[in-house]
Amino acid sequence: MKIHAYLGFLGLLIASLDTPDASALTAVSDIDDTLKISHVLDPIDAMVRGLSSKEAFNGMSEALNALPAGTRFIYLSGRNHLLSQNTLNFLNENHFPSGDLITHRSSDPDSLQEYKASKIREILASQSDELILMGDDTQSDPEAFDEVIRQAPLRIKGAYIHQITGRPLPSSVTPILTAFDLAEQWYARNDLNYDQLRAVAKATLAPSHFSASIARFQICPIEYQAPIQAPELINLNHEIENRIVSECSKSPEERESD
Repeated sequence: MKIHAYLGFLGLLIASLDTPDASALTAVSDIDDTLKISHVLDPIDAMVRGLSSKEAFNGMSEALNALPAGTRFIYLSGRNHLLSQNTLNFLNENHFPSGDLITHRSSDPDSLQEYKASKIREILASQSDELILMGDDTQSDPEAFDEVIRQAPLRIKGAYIHQITGRPLPSSVTPILTAFDLAEQWYARNDLNYDQLRAVAKATLAPSHFSASIARFQICPIEYQAPIQAPELINLNHEIENRIVSECSKSPEERESD
């Protein structure tokens, strides 16, 4: 994976006025607690998982791989750049699409919100693609995404936040609970087809290991409705909804041991 050189904020101001190339798509994704089960809000658990675990959330790899052919992928992480090889190993071993990796360097802003927002602005300024943004609610992804959306609304096709804590989010971003939620949103936008959505559902259901679909430290609602209600999705939604409600009725310890 190669880190590109990007233009600065002036370029963003010019690029934000341009009509995006609707045929070209770039997906920009965080890693920890978005794609990878990391538990960043528990420093000790996060350190152990960071060094010894390469466990991804069920269905996330399938969802990203289902995006249209030609989609460019950029993995934007707040991890220290010294962990770049560890991060690449995680992405490769879990069969995520190949792409560029950006990690935090000493010259980058200390504020995660400022760091993420500035890197996304540089990506926008370097090309004319529409962007899909993916992050989580454990730190400042929602606020960074909201900042960029307000600056360049025509360039952001969608911004999705993996709900780990369930905290309030800016209205500009879309909350998701599982990879299936994410895939349904993309299905509604015609970015993937029904067979691809079903493949993500199968991975999310993961009969032997549902704690990798909703982690034990993640919010787990005892009332849940799939985000997209459409006639052709009734049976698929019913299967997912029943499984989530059933699993979330268990204690975190019971879910972890399943």
